Amino acid sequence: MSGISAALSVAAGREVRIEDAFRLGKFTEQRKRPVLVKLTTAWDRRLVLSGAHKLSTDEQLRRVFVRADEPLETRRRGIMERLKNRAQRQGQTVSVSDDVVLTIDGVEHFCLQRGFVNRRALAVGDQND
Repeated sequence: MSGISAALSVAAGREVRIEDAFRLGKFTEQRKRPVLVKLTTAWDRRLVLSGAHKLSTDEQLRRVFVRADEPLETRRRGIMERLKNRAQRQGQTVSVSDDVVLTIDGVEHFCLQRGFVNRRALAVGDQND
């Protein structure tokens, strides 16, 4: 856990107390598993998240990434907002129906319930009708 403590300390700019930490997912040789870390205070969480960019300046911690553990709906709302803003910057026609489905240039791209819309699956489904 010393590697985790070191990374969090660099990000926060001071020593951070860890309440609990454990790896997520099933072990495979091909990839690294994320570590979920529970900090003792919400203030430490804010410091670590706001200072996560500092990890890129440390040679040993360059490949360590810090993200907030957010509910799925919150993450999807952020994704939808980023997609919408990018499409608007590129001058595309953007609409959000019922605050749920993002449509860009008349094509559904993202849904809060389903995530990214698989256009290939929709095209195959349309052919079967």
